[in-house]
Amino acid sequence: MVVALLGVSGCTDASKEKSPDKAMNPEPCKKLLGEDGMAWLKSHTTQEQQKMNTSSTTSSARSLFRKQVLAWKPGDRNNVQLFTDSEMCHAGDPIGTPEKDLVITYGPSTLPFDAKHGPDSEKASVALGPDTKLVYRKSRYAGQRWYNVYVRCGVPGASAPQLNSVTLEGRMVDTLTDDPNYRPHLQHLLHSAKVMADGFKCTNNPQIPTTLPSSIKD
Repeated sequence: MVVALLGVSGCTDASKEKSPDKAMNPEPCKKLLGEDGMAWLKSHTTQEQQKMNTSSTTSSARSLFRKQVLAWKPGDRNNVQLFTDSEMCHAGDPIGTPEKDLVITYGPSTLPFDAKHGPDSEKASVALGPDTKLVYRKSRYAGQRWYNVYVRCGVPGASAPQLNSVTLEGRMVDTLTDDPNYRPHLQHLLHSAKVMADGFKCTNNPQIPTTLPSSIKD
Protein backbone atom coordinates (compact mmCIF):
# COMPACT_ATOMS: atom_id res chain seq x y z
CA MET A 1 0.00 0.00 0.00
CA VAL A 2 1.12 3.53 -0.55
CA VAL A 3 1.71 5.66 2.51
CA ALA A 4 -1.46 7.74 2.63
CA LEU A 5 -4.92 7.95 4.09
CA LEU A 6 -4.46 6.06 7.35
CA GLY A 7 -0.69 5.80 7.48
CA VAL A 8 -0.50 2.34 6.05
CA SER A 9 2.27 0.00 5.17
CA GLY A 10 3.54 -1.62 2.01
CA CYS A 11 2.01 -1.92 -1.47
CA THR A 12 -1.17 -3.82 -2.27
CA ASP A 13 -3.56 -3.00 -5.13
CA ALA A 14 -7.04 -4.26 -4.35
CA SER A 15 -8.21 -3.51 -7.89
CA LYS A 16 -5.45 -5.32 -9.77
CA GLU A 17 -6.34 -7.31 -12.87
CA LYS A 18 -7.79 -10.69 -12.03
CA SER A 19 -6.81 -14.04 -13.43
CA PRO A 20 -8.94 -17.19 -13.75
CA ASP A 21 -9.36 -19.23 -10.59
CA LYS A 22 -6.78 -21.91 -11.35
CA ALA A 23 -6.25 -22.94 -7.74
CA MET A 24 -8.67 -21.35 -5.32
CA ASN A 25 -7.73 -21.75 -1.66
CA PRO A 26 -10.61 -20.50 0.53
CA GLU A 27 -9.40 -21.88 3.87
CA PRO A 28 -7.22 -18.89 4.92
CA CYS A 29 -10.12 -16.51 4.27
CA LYS A 30 -12.50 -18.72 6.21
CA LYS A 31 -10.12 -18.80 9.17
CA LEU A 32 -9.55 -15.04 9.11
CA LEU A 33 -13.23 -14.13 8.87
CA GLY A 34 -14.57 -16.88 11.13
CA GLU A 35 -18.06 -18.33 10.95
CA ASP A 36 -19.81 -15.00 11.53
CA GLY A 37 -17.65 -13.27 8.95
CA MET A 38 -18.31 -15.94 6.36
CA ALA A 39 -22.05 -15.72 6.99
CA TRP A 40 -21.86 -11.93 6.55
CA LEU A 41 -19.88 -12.27 3.32
CA LYS A 42 -22.30 -14.81 1.86
CA SER A 43 -25.32 -12.66 2.73
CA HIS A 44 -23.87 -9.70 0.80
CA THR A 45 -22.49 -11.42 -2.31
CA THR A 46 -23.42 -13.74 -5.12
CA GLN A 47 -22.07 -17.28 -5.30
CA GLU A 48 -19.55 -16.26 -7.96
CA GLN A 49 -18.30 -13.43 -5.76
CA GLN A 50 -17.66 -15.83 -2.88
CA LYS A 51 -14.59 -17.36 -4.49
CA MET A 52 -11.61 -16.88 -2.19
CA ASN A 53 -7.87 -17.16 -2.40
CA THR A 54 -4.65 -15.94 -0.76
CA SER A 55 -1.16 -15.22 -1.99
CA SER A 56 0.49 -15.81 1.41
CA THR A 57 0.54 -18.35 4.21
CA THR A 58 0.63 -17.42 7.89
CA SER A 59 4.15 -18.83 8.10
CA SER A 60 5.46 -16.80 5.15
CA ALA A 61 3.69 -13.64 6.36
CA ARG A 62 5.18 -14.09 9.85
CA SER A 63 8.67 -14.58 8.41
CA LEU A 64 8.35 -11.46 6.24
CA PHE A 65 6.99 -9.40 9.15
CA ARG A 66 9.82 -10.48 11.46
CA LYS A 67 12.48 -9.91 8.82
CA GLN A 68 11.33 -6.33 8.24
CA VAL A 69 10.93 -5.60 11.95
CA LEU A 70 14.40 -6.88 12.77
CA ALA A 71 15.87 -4.73 9.98
CA TRP A 72 14.25 -1.63 11.49
CA LYS A 73 16.36 0.57 13.79
CA PRO A 74 14.98 2.99 16.40
CA GLY A 75 16.64 5.90 14.61
CA ASP A 76 14.48 5.19 11.57
CA ARG A 77 11.37 6.54 13.30
CA ASN A 78 11.72 9.98 11.70
CA ASN A 79 11.99 8.48 8.23
CA VAL A 80 9.08 7.19 6.18
CA GLN A 81 9.35 3.41 6.03
CA LEU A 82 8.15 1.43 3.05
CA PHE A 83 7.20 -2.01 4.27
CA THR A 84 5.75 -4.91 2.30
CA ASP A 85 2.41 -6.44 3.26
CA SER A 86 1.18 -10.00 2.84
CA GLU A 87 -2.19 -10.60 1.20
CA MET A 88 -3.98 -13.04 3.52
CA CYS A 89 -7.43 -13.09 1.92
CA HIS A 90 -8.84 -12.09 -1.46
CA ALA A 91 -12.54 -12.65 -2.08
CA GLY A 92 -14.43 -11.95 -5.29
CA ASP A 93 -15.11 -13.35 -8.74
CA PRO A 94 -11.58 -13.93 -10.15
CA ILE A 95 -12.72 -13.25 -13.72
CA GLY A 96 -15.43 -10.73 -12.90
CA THR A 97 -15.32 -6.97 -12.37
CA PRO A 98 -11.81 -5.98 -11.19
CA GLU A 99 -13.18 -3.33 -8.85
CA LYS A 100 -15.29 -5.83 -6.87
CA ASP A 101 -13.07 -7.36 -4.21
CA LEU A 102 -12.64 -7.82 -0.50
CA VAL A 103 -8.96 -7.93 0.41
CA ILE A 104 -7.29 -8.39 3.81
CA THR A 105 -3.57 -7.73 4.18
CA TYR A 106 -1.16 -7.76 7.13
CA GLY A 107 2.31 -6.32 7.61
CA PRO A 108 4.39 -3.77 9.54
CA SER A 109 2.84 -0.34 10.04
CA THR A 110 4.62 2.77 8.81
CA LEU A 111 3.34 4.69 11.83
CA PRO A 112 3.91 4.00 15.54
CA PHE A 113 1.08 2.68 17.68
CA ASP A 114 0.51 6.03 19.37
CA ALA A 115 0.32 7.98 16.08
CA LYS A 116 -2.55 10.42 15.78
CA HIS A 117 -4.93 9.68 12.91
CA GLY A 118 -6.62 13.04 12.87
CA PRO A 119 -8.29 15.24 13.79
CA ASP A 120 -10.19 14.54 10.64
CA SER A 121 -13.95 14.37 10.25
CA GLU A 122 -13.45 11.65 7.66
CA LYS A 123 -11.54 9.30 9.96
CA ALA A 124 -12.20 7.65 13.30
CA SER A 125 -9.68 6.09 15.68
CA VAL A 126 -10.79 3.81 18.50
CA ALA A 127 -8.42 2.36 21.12
CA LEU A 128 -9.36 -1.13 22.31
CA GLY A 129 -7.11 -1.50 25.31
CA PRO A 130 -3.32 -1.21 25.51
CA ASP A 131 -2.46 -3.31 22.45
CA THR A 132 -5.16 -2.82 19.81
CA LYS A 133 -6.51 0.13 17.85
CA LEU A 134 -9.01 0.49 15.00
CA VAL A 135 -8.85 3.27 12.41
CA TYR A 136 -11.32 3.66 9.58
CA ARG A 137 -12.66 6.14 7.06
CA LYS A 138 -16.24 7.28 7.45
CA SER A 139 -16.79 7.58 3.72
CA ARG A 140 -15.53 6.07 0.51
CA TYR A 141 -12.16 7.15 -0.85
CA ALA A 142 -11.58 6.53 -4.57
CA GLY A 143 -14.63 4.24 -4.49
CA GLN A 144 -13.23 2.08 -1.71
CA ARG A 145 -13.83 1.61 2.00
CA TRP A 146 -10.78 1.16 4.19
CA TYR A 147 -10.62 -0.37 7.66
CA ASN A 148 -7.39 -0.74 9.66
CA VAL A 149 -6.40 -2.53 12.84
CA TYR A 150 -3.12 -1.96 14.67
CA VAL A 151 -1.72 -4.49 17.13
CA ARG A 152 1.38 -4.20 19.28
CA CYS A 153 3.13 -7.44 18.32
CA GLY A 154 6.54 -8.20 19.78
CA VAL A 155 9.13 -9.98 17.65
CA PRO A 156 11.83 -12.25 19.14
CA GLY A 157 15.18 -10.47 19.16
CA ALA A 158 13.76 -7.04 18.31
CA SER A 159 14.77 -3.89 20.19
CA ALA A 160 12.47 -2.66 22.96
CA PRO A 161 11.13 0.38 21.02
CA GLN A 162 9.83 -1.93 18.29
CA LEU A 163 6.72 -2.85 20.25
CA ASN A 164 5.33 0.67 19.92
CA SER A 165 7.18 1.91 16.84
CA VAL A 166 6.61 -0.91 14.35
CA THR A 167 3.28 -2.54 15.02
CA LEU A 168 1.33 -5.20 13.14
CA GLU A 169 -1.17 -3.56 10.81
CA GLY A 170 -4.14 -5.27 9.20
CA ARG A 171 -6.21 -3.67 6.49
CA MET A 172 -9.52 -4.60 4.93
CA VAL A 173 -10.47 -2.96 1.63
CA ASP A 174 -14.04 -3.73 0.60
CA THR A 175 -15.49 -2.92 -2.80
CA LEU A 176 -17.37 -6.22 -2.91
CA THR A 177 -20.19 -6.36 -0.37
CA ASP A 178 -21.70 -2.86 -0.74
CA ASP A 179 -22.39 -3.04 3.00
CA PRO A 180 -22.23 0.62 4.19
CA ASN A 181 -22.03 -0.30 7.88
CA TYR A 182 -18.79 0.08 9.85
CA ARG A 183 -19.42 -2.45 12.59
CA PRO A 184 -19.50 -5.67 10.51
CA HIS A 185 -16.28 -4.76 8.74
CA LEU A 186 -14.51 -3.81 11.95
CA GLN A 187 -15.82 -6.84 13.84
CA HIS A 188 -14.56 -9.28 11.22
CA LEU A 189 -11.27 -7.41 10.83
CA LEU A 190 -10.84 -7.60 14.60
CA HIS A 191 -11.42 -11.36 14.48
CA SER A 192 -8.75 -11.64 11.80
CA ALA A 193 -6.32 -9.65 13.97
CA LYS A 194 -6.63 -12.22 16.75
CA VAL A 195 -6.03 -15.03 14.26
CA MET A 196 -2.97 -13.29 12.84
CA ALA A 197 -1.50 -12.32 16.23
CA ASP A 198 -1.80 -15.93 17.37
CA GLY A 199 -0.21 -17.13 14.13
CA PHE A 200 2.58 -14.56 14.39
CA LYS A 201 3.32 -15.70 17.96
CA CYS A 202 3.71 -12.15 19.27
CA THR A 203 6.05 -12.24 22.27
CA ASN A 204 3.93 -9.82 24.30
CA ASN A 205 0.71 -11.86 23.98
CA PRO A 206 -1.31 -8.81 22.92
CA GLN A 207 -4.77 -8.22 24.34
CA ILE A 208 -7.24 -8.26 21.44
CA PRO A 209 -10.92 -8.03 22.38
CA THR A 210 -13.45 -10.24 20.66
CA THR A 211 -16.21 -7.65 20.41
CA LEU A 212 -16.49 -4.00 19.44
CA PRO A 213 -17.34 -1.27 21.94
CA SER A 214 -20.80 0.24 21.73
CA SER A 215 -19.22 3.61 20.95
CA ILE A 216 -18.68 2.52 17.35
CA LYS A 217 -21.86 3.33 15.48
CA ASP A 218 -22.91 2.46 11.93
